[in-house]
This record gives sequence, structure tokens and C-alpha cells, in this order.
Amino acid sequence: MFDRYGKEVYRESKLQPYWDGYFQGKRLNTASYWYQVSFEDPASKKPVVKTGWILLKNFE
Repeated sequence: MFDRYGKEVYRESKLQPYWDGYFQGKRLNTASYWYQVSFEDPASKKPVVKTGWILLKNFE
């Protein structure tokens, strides 16, 4: 997961398999964040890359 400047704010791991909207223990600002997911298609065995964005809304 990247912010609008290209700074990585999250990378999936076994310890944290989902993003909670935090970076280094701090809640991120409401903004658009971009993602890239890479995986192997189980049917064709070819690599697939999917990209997109989400709007994160953090309110206190």
C-alpha cells in the first residue's frame, strides 16, 4: 500500500495479513492510497498483477 507520493505504508506479512490504516503505530490521514497485488493465476500458472486504490477515511 502506497500513499500519493509513492511512499510504502504497508506490506502484507504473515504477522499482519491485512492493513488497518496505521503506519508505524500512527493512524494515517484520510486520503487515497494505492495498492499492487501480485500472484500466480492457479489456472494458467502465469503471474498476475492487479492495481487499484482505496479511499481511507480515519475519523476521531
